[in-house]
Amino acid sequence: MRSPSAFRTRFDSRVGGGSKASPVRGAHLPRPLTMPDSSWRVLGYDRFAREEYLIGEFPSRALAEAAAREAERRHELTQDAPLRDDVWIVAPDPAADHP
Repeated sequence: MRSPSAFRTRFDSRVGGGSKASPVRGAHLPRPLTMPDSSWRVLGYDRFAREEYLIGEFPSRALAEAAAREAERRHELTQDAPLRDDVWIVAPDPAADHP
């Protein structure tokens, strides 16, 4: 039988963030489902692949609008009109503004 110390997880510096003392502290973990989302999200729809994708999350509407405009400019330069990706902004959940 192995000792409990043989099952310890080591910190992987390739992951980034965190502390070498703990493999979990500061790690990039997904948000819990119960946490309200207070960020503005910019999403895209790839018409060729037929799938949605996240362009980014932003703390303000102005930043989200700027990112959406930039994504649309990139698409105009690199994609033909019939297959050009759609871009839109998703506002934060209203409940996220009130704790």
